Amino acid sequence: MLLISLTDFLTTLIKYCKQKLREAKHYKAQLNYALNEETDKVTMVAILSKSKEEQKKDLEEVCSLMQTEINGRNHTLETV
Repeated sequence: MLLISLTDFLTTLIKYCKQKLREAKHYKAQLNYALNEETDKVTMVAILSKSKEEQKKDLEEVCSLMQTEINGRNHTLETV
């Protein structure tokens, strides 16, 4: 049986969350490029295949997922 210390667990969890945040930031940047007609900067083909409405909806969703509430105050995960 493998026992993981609390420190190892938390370290792994933080690394995982940071990676997901980097991915979300990249996706958000790609959506912004597409919506600002800077398609030469978009490297994710799936974004280019979406309509403007789908891109806007995805951007709104990513932005809302990157928001959190700490002690009753809203913060973006980018600033936490």
